[in-house]
Amino acid sequence: MANPRRTQWKSNRGDGPGLLPAVPGGLGLDAGAPDLGTLGGLRHLLAEAGAPAEVVRSFDGVTDPGQILHRLGDAGVLPTPEQSLAAVLEGWRPLLGRDSTALEAELCGLEFLAIVRSAAVDPAEVPLVLEQLVSHAERQGSPEALAILRVLAVVGPPQVRAAATAGAGRLVGAGLEDCPWVDLLGAPEVGPSFGYADGGRETLLLTFSYRRDQHAVVVLLDHDLGGGVKDCWVTDQVAGLRDEYAKAAAQDGLALTDHSPAQARAIVDRALGQPPCPADPEQVEDVDTYLDLLRLRVALLP
Repeated sequence: MANPRRTQWKSNRGDGPGLLPAVPGGLGLDAGAPDLGTLGGLRHLLAEAGAPAEVVRSFDGVTDPGQILHRLGDAGVLPTPEQSLAAVLEGWRPLLGRDSTALEAELCGLEFLAIVRSAAVDPAEVPLVLEQLVSHAERQGSPEALAILRVLAVVGPPQVRAAATAGAGRLVGAGLEDCPWVDLLGAPEVGPSFGYADGGRETLLLTFSYRRDQHAVVVLLDHDLGGGVKDCWVTDQVAGLRDEYAKAAAQDGLALTDHSPAQARAIVDRALGQPPCPADPEQVEDVDTYLDLLRLRVALLP
């Protein structure tokens, strides 16, 4: 059964956390060197990109990845660490507005983390990259830096949350003012849960609210593919959502079922215990971006 209106959250305050330079670790913050196996065609790529001949010739005889990175930086092909950090923090500036919300901050952070993961040469390096980002952001000490530290303290990998929390606390202690959404971050009120089953597939909606602002995490499970999460996304178009899904289910002779918070948690916990099973590129992107938010929300259920 096709899902009714699939309205995914989109920021109306700019383009999110911005593009990260394609450098090792994704941030240009001395995260390490690339694999030599990826450098064989570097000179050809530089020439194809229109790099000056002297830049291309500067790599003659160079095989050490660290030297290559330094020469790329000296040639102006790669941004400096300071430029990279400034570009990253610029993307967080929209969250400093008085009308920004906790949900927007969380989703900005999750989408930022997805970009970092996609840019990383080795997924295992992502926590290290983020630890370095936390350190650089604290030293930079701007309101944008405080915003990113507050968000990473909640939605970042467990390895970086304590450092982000401590760094944010020091910035506040030094006189920076927190954004209005900080006290709400990661702690929405739990609302109703409901869903339906369609053969081996199951759809579940978990609703939450930050004061008067409601949102729902929509989860698709596929028991024919092992029972894991096939797709998940977030929508703030909650008004009328239950009726919409009830009508869509009724068209296929299905009934929408209300779940208690504990029942909803049991269903999702079982799914999270299995490998995710996205089946198309959009589902792969959604799961990569929003699965962590699903885990955070399910942890709020009794």
